[in-house]
Amino acid sequence: MKRLLFLLLHLISHPLIQSEPALSYEHARQAVLTAEEKLMTGGHTHLSTQEAKVDDIFMEYKFGELSQGCRNAEQNAAALHFFKAKPLIDRSVVFNFLQKMPKGAVLHLHNTASVSSKWVIQNISYMSGMLRCTTATGHSVLTFRRLPKEHKCQSQYVLVADERKNSVDRQVYDNNFERLINLYTPVPELEYPTITHVWDRFQDIFSVLGDALSYLPAFRAYHWQMLEELYNDNLMYVEIRSSCKKLYDASGRTFPRKRTIRELYALNNKFTQLHPDFLGMKIIFAVHRGKEVDQLRETIAEFKQLHEMYPNFVVGFDLVGQEDKGKPLYTLLPALRDLPSTARLFLHGGETNWFGSSTDINLLDALLLNTTRIGHGYALAKHPILLNAVKTRHIAVER
Repeated sequence: MKRLLFLLLHLISHPLIQSEPALSYEHARQAVLTAEEKLMTGGHTHLSTQEAKVDDIFMEYKFGELSQGCRNAEQNAAALHFFKAKPLIDRSVVFNFLQKMPKGAVLHLHNTASVSSKWVIQNISYMSGMLRCTTATGHSVLTFRRLPKEHKCQSQYVLVADERKNSVDRQVYDNNFERLINLYTPVPELEYPTITHVWDRFQDIFSVLGDALSYLPAFRAYHWQMLEELYNDNLMYVEIRSSCKKLYDASGRTFPRKRTIRELYALNNKFTQLHPDFLGMKIIFAVHRGKEVDQLRETIAEFKQLHEMYPNFVVGFDLVGQEDKGKPLYTLLPALRDLPSTARLFLHGGETNWFGSSTDINLLDALLLNTTRIGHGYALAKHPILLNAVKTRHIAVER
């Protein structure tokens, strides 16, 4: 008992401990709990009378669901795989409460994974002229143009409208079609036994849908829907990571990347005019981290032009893709040093379970490159010096 109190006195900075050298067991216990509460997010937040009333209602909902989860493990959404927890989340009073509340911003959102897959099926896949082909590995590619070499097609192109029309059941067809662009499976532990399996499937989805979303009418509809869904969830602002692919139209004409930015800029202006309580969106230019230095230099040169044209809209730069398989930041320094000083970095870093690898050391290089935020940063827990630097420099970690 005396030894425990001695350790508490030296390890915990708290007024109660400092003023009472001979603490009782109960006081020492409560001092630790109070000190830890103050370290939590919101630990130093003071609520008004009205806010406290709302908080009481919310906490009643929260503890009710936690109690239910304690009594029945199958109802404990926080302990389940997301695919299995989602039906519980959709019915959750806590989720419904949070959904209605005004929220600040979404700061980590990849544009091509930002819209409901059901909306994509019900709208984009019903657009006139959508085609589908199959690659040698059996993967589908959706598009509105015939470019077999670029799409790596081994099959003929077929009109999605004809496939749907000739199917036995259109609803079954649409359900199967949705599986092409959605990770969901009722047995994720079997279908995705390792992180590599789920990453491969995740990146396949972008390959399936990417070219279809570069079709100008689909691009406009999709990104408008993205803003609508964010607004309906009471979000006020968004920063999207986008590779800003070149767009094309029904005639097959291809437009340069500046047209892509111009389209997003116009959509943003129109949406904020219709919804003045929405603060708008900005673009973080995203490049796949598998590029070689020379390729990255070329892309950064293009980014510079876009940033100069829209300095307050194309605001930053990031590298995306599976970090474990990508190039370490350290090897890409020669190209990354070409970035303009007016552009901020929003680097993915430490998105890994590994320790002592080039992947988790990406966190060090992200900090040395003066990143504004860190994407995911799971490995920070294994690097206390880097974690302390993140806290000291007030660098937000995007989960």
